[in-house]
Amino acid sequence: MLIFVKIGQVDTVNERYQADIFLQARWREPLLDATWKSERAQKNWRGKSGVENPIQDLVPKRHLHTLGLQDDEFWNPRLLLDNAQGEPIEIVSHEVEFVEPTFEAYLVEKRRIKGVFHETLELKHFPFDVQDLSVTVTCDRSVDEVLLVPSPTEVSQVDRRGAADSQEWKIFHHVDVERMEIQTAYSPGTSKRRHPGLVFTSRSARRSGYFMVNMVLISCVLCLLSFCIFSVPVDGNRLQQALLLLLTTVTFKFAASQNLPKISYLTYLDKVVLANFFMLVILTVWHTIARSLSASYPKLLDNEKYVVYTLLSSYCLGAVIFGLTVYLDAGSRRRLMQRKDVEFGQLKTRIEREKQRTSIVTVSLDDWLNAPHTNYTGSDLIINSNNTLIVDQEDRQYGIR
Repeated sequence: MLIFVKIGQVDTVNERYQADIFLQARWREPLLDATWKSERAQKNWRGKSGVENPIQDLVPKRHLHTLGLQDDEFWNPRLLLDNAQGEPIEIVSHEVEFVEPTFEAYLVEKRRIKGVFHETLELKHFPFDVQDLSVTVTCDRSVDEVLLVPSPTEVSQVDRRGAADSQEWKIFHHVDVERMEIQTAYSPGTSKRRHPGLVFTSRSARRSGYFMVNMVLISCVLCLLSFCIFSVPVDGNRLQQALLLLLTTVTFKFAASQNLPKISYLTYLDKVVLANFFMLVILTVWHTIARSLSASYPKLLDNEKYVVYTLLSSYCLGAVIFGLTVYLDAGSRRRLMQRKDVEFGQLKTRIEREKQRTSIVTVSLDDWLNAPHTNYTGSDLIINSNNTLIVDQEDRQYGIR
């Protein structure tokens, strides 16, 4: 289970983002199984909703004090963040969960991580894009040792209250989880090694208002102003004014490229600026031709108004087609994310309702190991001649959430 506690600045140019996340992993740990400390504790438990004081009422089945195990000596999946850049700041703690009424133990690892994460951005729909902001969780063990699966009892989500860049991005609440395998080509001692992984993906929709007002609108206004040049006589300074507007549009194209990484395809913003640029090129070419025809064939310019009507109609039709494309193409992804948020709310309600039917006792691992327990005298602890603990591998279930 992973929670995006805070999503910071999304750096579109360098394709990375800052995030503060909470990661929780849970796996079966037979060494920590517990039972009732006494019959009185069991009788007191009956009729109640759960164990009130697990350290006083429960006792470990195995002789933990004899084994001398510390909190860092139990089996651990050794989780890693595959797409983290640099050295993230981590705070790690461990807890023990006992599932009533058998009190089978599950070791829970909780991490609070703050760092910078790499993300390859899809900018075809820029500035109307919806970006995937993901965290890839893998481990140092191979797929033969551990299996990473999403938690069936916990919901990964985004805390939208912690969105630091909410003026530029609209954060969606749901998180999609996908299983994958990561192949390491140069692992020590082996040529190729496959590691399990989980990709937790949140979605953020860019607020396009800034780019619409400061780039798209200004570029379109400059292009529409070029039609005013037809009011200037043919032998006037039409060509100079057209070239001035053309150079201004080129400046806007460079300004737009500063907000994007070097990509090999056109974004929606690029298409708008280039469409205005080519319309200005066409108008500039026409003004050049008109200046040449004014001396030889002056009567041909009497129908110049039809040229204006044709180009202006074509421009307006292109604007309508572009708006419909944005609504049907880029807008469909936003509507899909909104539907997923609704489905997420329903899933979260259902899981919380199911969790209420299961009673789980949680205690800090350090408190459990350091508590003055009276050890259980059962026969499920096996020590060989070298005083080494032997655990039946069928009793251990590797599962990560």
